[in-house]
Amino acid sequence: MPSRAGAAGIFPPGTNIPLAAEKLLYELNIRLGFAQREVAKAE
Repeated sequence: MPSRAGAAGIFPPGTNIPLAAEKLLYELNIRLGFAQREVAKAE
């Protein structure tokens, strides 16, 4: 069983915070099982 403790992300100086936050939320949703299905593209 994987550990649930610890940092989910480390952000060095100069990190683009909005992009890093979006990526972090996406990865946490996958890890916690809350990821949503991708929307099908209309052709």
